[in-house]
Amino acid sequence: MLRISYLFVLLTCITISPIYPQDECPLPSHLLSTNVPGLMNEKQENYFGDVFAEQLQYQFLVIEDDITDNIRRIGQRLLDQAPSSELQFQFFLVEYPQLNAFSLPGGKVYVTRKLVAACQSEDELVGVLAHEIGHLIARHPAISLTRLVRKVLNSDPAVDRKDVFDQYNQLLDNMARNPKALKAVSHAEEEEQVSADRISVYLTKKAGYLPEAYIQLWDRVQEVEGKTGGFWSDFFGTTKPEQKRLREMQRVAEQLPAACEGKKPSTTREQFEDWKTAVMAYSGIGHRESLPEAERKQPLHPRLRGNVTNMRFSGNGKYLLAQDSSSIFVLSHEPFKVLFRIDAQNANPAQFTPDSESIVFSTNSLRVEKWNIAEQQRTSVQEIAIMHDCLVAKISPDAKHLACLEADARLILFNVLDGTKILQKDFSNWVLSQLLGQLDSLLSSSFCRIEFSPDGRYFIGAGFAGDKHVAYDFVENNTVKLPDSIKDRLGQSFGFMSDNRFVGIKGVHEENAAIINFPSGEVLYKVQVGYSSISPVTHGDLLIVKPIQKYPAGIMDLTQNEIVMGIDQEAIDVYDKAFASEREDGVLSLYQINGKEAPTDEKEALGKAELPESPLPQPTAAALSADQNWLAISEKSRGAIWNLDTGLRTFLSRSFQEAYFAPDNTLVVVFPKSGETERMIVRINPKGPSVVSNALLARRELLKRKGNLE
Repeated sequence: MLRISYLFVLLTCITISPIYPQDECPLPSHLLSTNVPGLMNEKQENYFGDVFAEQLQYQFLVIEDDITDNIRRIGQRLLDQAPSSELQFQFFLVEYPQLNAFSLPGGKVYVTRKLVAACQSEDELVGVLAHEIGHLIARHPAISLTRLVRKVLNSDPAVDRKDVFDQYNQLLDNMARNPKALKAVSHAEEEEQVSADRISVYLTKKAGYLPEAYIQLWDRVQEVEGKTGGFWSDFFGTTKPEQKRLREMQRVAEQLPAACEGKKPSTTREQFEDWKTAVMAYSGIGHRESLPEAERKQPLHPRLRGNVTNMRFSGNGKYLLAQDSSSIFVLSHEPFKVLFRIDAQNANPAQFTPDSESIVFSTNSLRVEKWNIAEQQRTSVQEIAIMHDCLVAKISPDAKHLACLEADARLILFNVLDGTKILQKDFSNWVLSQLLGQLDSLLSSSFCRIEFSPDGRYFIGAGFAGDKHVAYDFVENNTVKLPDSIKDRLGQSFGFMSDNRFVGIKGVHEENAAIINFPSGEVLYKVQVGYSSISPVTHGDLLIVKPIQKYPAGIMDLTQNEIVMGIDQEAIDVYDKAFASEREDGVLSLYQINGKEAPTDEKEALGKAELPESPLPQPTAAALSADQNWLAISEKSRGAIWNLDTGLRTFLSRSFQEAYFAPDNTLVVVFPKSGETERMIVRINPKGPSVVSNALLARRELLKRKGNLE
């Protein structure tokens, strides 16, 4: 998207005199920016809006079925108060990870589900929609786009629909070379936000709603606490931008005369709450499939699925969950088979509730879901409303509390039911702030670790190197003072082995890990794990240690203080002497711990389960042969080739990069370094599971493809 008009952009206070007559209530004409020379007309804007919307649907789940009827109704009520327009106004919900709303050229308004969750009344939602309508009727997207086309392409906006799509692609190509172009045309953003806010207040009141509700929403999500500053704070420059914004909106609302007040709508608070609940629980496909100019459609089988990254037994040992980047698969232990699948795109590691009857998981956008295993259905969904995603987030096993590390290194504990804050702790220090500023997307548990006890009673959070920590008891509703035996083991890796047993690492020498009674601090075991990280198994006096020697993971017996088995996969779990892991072909296997080498004979397996198909992960590489008979796709853990005549997969491998088909239909790929295997450039025959191992020829083909070799 070239422009997204964010709802909560900070505004600078602008002093004006009253603009509304006392005996009527017209929309002030100076708020409509239609006198821009050479501005594209509304028909052109509609065309551009279509191409923007098409791209948006590729990136996010856009919801346009019956669940959006409520925002369509509100949108139309607001449009009835606005000047007539040829823009094709449409209103959508979108699965976007921020508390936000935005508009695209041509009249398309998008509201995130997270923002709906933040609204406490229909009036608050109305103000959001009115703000976005304000941008559109003032032609702000059209103005920015007109300037951008002239700045980047040195031409006027296209008139014909087909030419608009071509011009859009030219914009993308040229902006990739000139990334500063967008910034150069956005100098009017502040003024546009002021204008949209004023239009929002006007439309909201004319439609019979309360403009003050929108102001309250702003105050609440920005945590302004009603503070608006004043003359002296402005003079000394201490008034925060959010406070100025609040003050300005209040002043505009107070200027509206009684003549602007429209007839109140008939909807009730209960109706709004029922709809909001339905929006949070929505699990439909979102929108109709759109394949413009598609020549054919071919299902792929089997689909490509990413590696399992999280595996966990239930506390009673009856169930197992296996989680990849898009799904949570729930299996029974005896017999070992798949029961059902949960759609869980970008979810944090899931876990079982203390009673082993449900599964709970959260996302970094603070969406919390709970699923009943017997009913195979979702039983609750909550959305905690904060402005930004968490860098690290974790839900308690009982789904009552959630911990979030924000980008400013604040650790916050939330009550999931009502979204209130229980505790806030500043974990910032110079080293951590530098890491967060540069590596927020790569943040790992090395920088911050947050853990709940299996019963959900206790929480421990520790910052970088364990220099800052906090522990909380949800039964006593108070912080817990930790003994030195626990505090000293919060720097590298720690967790709960049971409701009252804690495990942590101190240093790297001698017996550096210990299992300790919690919260008393009595040391039960000491073991040596060196530089490895540790995580508890679901049941048994065992630890998972990562990595060990030539294996990604190993199982340590605490009673023997030694590694009893090495495992080829990182995602494993143990219940007593049975452990579950994933084979290279994606099949889940259940084995008995009976030696130091990972079992390779399928006959030794206690059970095997093939996971059902799930949504395709985000590809890291893709290639289509010139004759369109072969397709290659790779995600971050696996790659594959399909025959498009049959839709059947002919080749499966580890992930690859820079894939393309040579003229003879062999696939040239780059396999990155993996463990002791060096980086390779190879050619693959897609007709069967064979590799054409001429690395030199493959490299020549790759260089030729890049234009570096004749």
